Amino acid sequence: MATVGQRSLTQSVSYYSGSVDTILKSSMNTGFVTSTPFLIAVGITLLILIIVYIVQSFGFETPANISRMETQVAKAWSQYESAQRDSLATTLKKLQKNSGESQDSFLVSNFYWYTANMGAMFYPGDRAVISPKAVRLALLGGARSFVFDIWPDLTPGTGQYAPIVQHVASGSAWKRDSLNSVPLAAILSVLVQEAYGVQRESTNSDPLMIYLRFKGVPRKETFDFTAKVLESTIQPYRLDASYNRCRGQAMIPIQNIANFSKQIIVISNVVAADSVMGDYINIGPTTGATIEYNPNFAKGLAANRGAAGAPGGMEGQGAGAIPGSVDGQGAGQAAGMKLTAINAIKQNISFVAPDDTTNGWDIAGCAEIGVHCLAMNFGTLNVPSTAPSYSTGPSRMTFNNASFVLKPVPLRIVPQVIQAPSTPPNWKFNGGNITQPPGISIPQ
Repeated sequence: MATVGQRSLTQSVSYYSGSVDTILKSSMNTGFVTSTPFLIAVGITLLILIIVYIVQSFGFETPANISRMETQVAKAWSQYESAQRDSLATTLKKLQKNSGESQDSFLVSNFYWYTANMGAMFYPGDRAVISPKAVRLALLGGARSFVFDIWPDLTPGTGQYAPIVQHVASGSAWKRDSLNSVPLAAILSVLVQEAYGVQRESTNSDPLMIYLRFKGVPRKETFDFTAKVLESTIQPYRLDASYNRCRGQAMIPIQNIANFSKQIIVISNVVAADSVMGDYINIGPTTGATIEYNPNFAKGLAANRGAAGAPGGMEGQGAGAIPGSVDGQGAGQAAGMKLTAINAIKQNISFVAPDDTTNGWDIAGCAEIGVHCLAMNFGTLNVPSTAPSYSTGPSRMTFNNASFVLKPVPLRIVPQVIQAPSTPPNWKFNGGNITQPPGISIPQ
């Protein structure tokens, strides 16, 4: 079904046939319809219109086109089918054996998570196909964190306002430029099945994070539908009730990452206070926590200067408590702002997930201040990644065979060992026998 901003097959046929009809009527009114040069011109015009129509028809929203493009891109990504991934358990063992790292360092916040931006989308963005196959291949390729842009389905009926995954043109609140949309339920079903339902040698226990980024005008109906979707898909793998409605949000970053094996951490840019969906949200925009940073803003902080005029990372909100620009201020204050950002990120799981279909942004600055989930488009039609790595732009950060990378020490939460209090003198108290101090008379 075509939506606003996309031309259906019937509309296109009417458009082209109408153009030719207009030319012929105009020619008959002027009396040149029998002119040979005119007929040649009409033939050439008609031929051009037919060619244009055929070319554009490959972008029409039809089941055949969706299937064709889905198959084509899935084939380009087929290398991920046989990707050999280290499980989290293997990664932790290697860190201990090869790097001498202590288990005390293995906190959730101390790792970069390999993250797929628009995880259910086959890029490029314009006329891209949304497909459960995309999320499956991203998972096989190493992604353990996924960003899903969720819009309400505006199709009238019993499912109106249900959550769908699609891509909308940058700067627009309605113009869809992906070729199709897919219900969130179909995406999460495949993700859960592929992550935990298919028996693999090592990776069936890795934790996952899903970032449900609601777009447009969030409605309670959409939240209620989403709660039903989460119940039918991730229920066996959700965190326990102590994490409902972000109650345990502050505890997640400081726990050992292995504690979340075979569990799914749910992040959202809304708290859905008036919906049961709130019970499923473990991390959200509460107590001033910044979940998503603008890439230029984070990059500016990393460079010890603010990003002038940097917009907020989360829709409708500021980029957190950190000011946007410190140009002209002292280097000490700028360095202090950077340290403030690093400490804030240590305490709150954070994302950078720009609406960028080219992977053209430089992740170095965002990684330098410790952003956990640097969401990149997992592959493109023409140049799929040969290994899971952030290899585009001026910087390169490679995950190699791992899905989790331990941050440098300055960006980690370092557990503080509190010394036991010193033993007081005469702690045995003479076996309970009290020695009467001199000069004191005990009442009889």
